[in-house]
Amino acid sequence: MIKTEHLSKYFNKNGRVVKALENANLEVSKGEWVAISGPSGSGKSTLLMVLSGLMQPDGGGLTIDNTDVLGMTQSQKAKWRQAHVGMVFQEFYLFPYLSVLENVLFAAKEQNQAIQAKAFNVLELVGLHEHAMHRPDELSMGQRQKTAIARALINDPELLLVDEPTGNLDPRSSMEIMDIFRALHVRKSTIVLVTHNPDVARCADTRYELSLGIIAKSG
Repeated sequence: MIKTEHLSKYFNKNGRVVKALENANLEVSKGEWVAISGPSGSGKSTLLMVLSGLMQPDGGGLTIDNTDVLGMTQSQKAKWRQAHVGMVFQEFYLFPYLSVLENVLFAAKEQNQAIQAKAFNVLELVGLHEHAMHRPDELSMGQRQKTAIARALINDPELLLVDEPTGNLDPRSSMEIMDIFRALHVRKSTIVLVTHNPDVARCADTRYELSLGIIAKSG
């Protein structure tokens, strides 16, 4: 499903070179749930951005489902991402003036009655069907994250890239969010999740540690 080869990404910070990724090698099988842990600033979010095609690395290769992601144009990457990748961020990135349903539909490839019915089904999956017409400011933090997950699922992505999904949540909401990912894993979704929370990481099939730009298997 995913194969990276010697990925490298560097940033210049106050005249100093920071190695976000250094010869990073990672393989993820179809249907596998992988968790990548590491302290803040260790390169976890950078790795997800590269895997999504939103950030170009300074070196290395990346294939996802036999697609050379790095060889595509920005336009091709955008179409590929919409068709195959769902992304969940710690900060939610919801439109405050849209309802929960409209936020989910905004990411849909098509706009028709069938996709609207599907959006309701996805909201039911995450436990938000009764809040479909609410705006984000009427939701709890956990409900906002559930909305973001529903949005990521609307196009039936083969791959979910998840960045600190419980970072802003209380323990109860965190448990509910992880229950959703467990259910998705049962459905054979491929999940790459980054976290600094060891309890969250333990939910995955395979765990890695990212430190100083280098990925190593842990646990």
